[in-house]
Amino acid sequence: MKNTLLALLGLFLNLFMTGQSPDELFLQGNEAYNDGLYEKAIDSYEKILNQKVHSVAVYFNLGNTYYRMGSIAESIFYFEMANKLSPNEKDVINNIKYAKNMSLDSIEELPKSQFAIIIEKIMNFLSINNWTNLTLFFAWLFSSLFAVYIWNRESIIKRIFFIASIMTFFLLSTSFIILHNKENIIEENNAGIVFEKQINVQSEPNFRSDILFNLNEGTKIIVLEKLEEWLKIRIANGAEGWIENKSIKFLNYKKL
Repeated sequence: MKNTLLALLGLFLNLFMTGQSPDELFLQGNEAYNDGLYEKAIDSYEKILNQKVHSVAVYFNLGNTYYRMGSIAESIFYFEMANKLSPNEKDVINNIKYAKNMSLDSIEELPKSQFAIIIEKIMNFLSINNWTNLTLFFAWLFSSLFAVYIWNRESIIKRIFFIASIMTFFLLSTSFIILHNKENIIEENNAGIVFEKQINVQSEPNFRSDILFNLNEGTKIIVLEKLEEWLKIRIANGAEGWIENKSIKFLNYKKL
């Protein structure tokens, strides 16, 4: 409760100091972008993020702005952030591909199993907000159906509503599990984007070890392990190694 009050107080003070709502800042950023004033557009969009407002449109526009400026890492980073919030947005997916074409690293992803592809499609069928709403709807529907089953005295009607409530409970459980897994994925701290122009990936967490390969800015990595200032990482083709922590920026909206 205390943390919530502090967060609300911080948001109020932020709004008071800026004097602009997120909608106003968004329109201001769009106008600056259309006029080619990219630094001004970035400033407006980042003020929205500073108000703890996380929107696909804001991340997407930031990605587009940095893309126009030729900033590879920043462009890919914000497109990936938009993709985390709404994985089915075709414009976001396409722009990630365009941005990655600017990167010097061309990494072929490991093939996924058919089962993994099906699970991913199911989870990405709806955004996290839509899965939340669907879970709440199933919870309400189950409660209503089960209440009718409890209070009705006619055996046929009780049987119908009992079966319906069981089916609804199955749907509720499924949507809740999917929602829980999506929340865990979004809140993961183990994905990031390389922000250094080029970094060496070492075989061990020190500079005395062998250099396995190089990575350029804009490459997406997965963190497997952390040891002091070093991170053990894996890239899309399955290759692993160690890099310095300062070399990447995590894809975690809670850290922005």
